[in-house]
Amino acid sequence: MSKNGEIQLLPEKRTKIELGGSRGRERLFTTGVVLLVIVLALGGVLLYLKTKLEQDIARIDSELIALESKRDKAFEKEVLITKKQLGLVAGLLDNHVHWTGILTKIEDLLQGKVKITSLKLQKAGYEVDLGGVASGYSTLAKQIAAFLTEATIKDVALQGAQTDPSGVIKFDLRLTIDPKGLSKNE
Repeated sequence: MSKNGEIQLLPEKRTKIELGGSRGRERLFTTGVVLLVIVLALGGVLLYLKTKLEQDIARIDSELIALESKRDKAFEKEVLITKKQLGLVAGLLDNHVHWTGILTKIEDLLQGKVKITSLKLQKAGYEVDLGGVASGYSTLAKQIAAFLTEATIKDVALQGAQTDPSGVIKFDLRLTIDPKGLSKNE
């Protein structure tokens, strides 16, 4: 009421009516705007990366198509056939008997006064038949002992020995070879 007792329609004093704290609303609004900016920035970055990856994929696809057109398919077929043939040959060589290693060992084991006159290799029994001459029976015995020291020679059999009119001993030996000693690695 006014001073006159009349009804006052407009208040003389203005008062601000607050319905709860406006600070909370401002903070919520600010947080929402910040989150919206972050989401939009993240979306923009992801969109940029997606476009860049699609361009890279398109570039790599074009390179692959160019490489595919440059291929010589006939040559590739020949290479595959050759690879298969080499695989077959390698299998044959692995199963092949290699006599060179054992012949080298026999040569290294020969005594100075022994001379080999004949040599026969038998794959069936992994045997080597040797014919030769020695200066005496003691030299022949030393030769047999030398052969027995070699691990790849399993057995030495004296097939015969006789004195020649010239004074040397003619002999025939059969060496039984361990098949493992005939590998290509020996």
